[in-house]
Amino acid sequence: MNWKFWEKPAPVERQIEVVRRDSTTLTLDEWRSDPKVCAAAAKVLADPTVRMMLDVLRNNHLGMMVLPMGSSLEVRACVQSLSEGYSMCLNNLEAMAIHKPVGKDLQPTFEPEEESAQ
Repeated sequence: MNWKFWEKPAPVERQIEVVRRDSTTLTLDEWRSDPKVCAAAAKVLADPTVRMMLDVLRNNHLGMMVLPMGSSLEVRACVQSLSEGYSMCLNNLEAMAIHKPVGKDLQPTFEPEEESAQ
């Protein structure tokens, strides 16, 4: 047994390895937390051809579609939800070029909530 408490053990050299994940499990927040991939996305979005492609997609937005007279509320609701998803997709493509550091998770304190004075 080693009883020499004043001696420090030799430092252990650690090797860090990046673990690649399946791209289908990557989220937008995880993408935006990596400055390298955000820089790559910004470089792609700076290309004039890609900008023109995004402009064409915006010009063909489902929100620009005019429904025929007498369309039911269900059809209108369906077109609106498709339009919102289309907008979200275009916005997410552009958001991929903006770096956003990961925020800290809130830790529960189990204290009573603060009441605001009215």
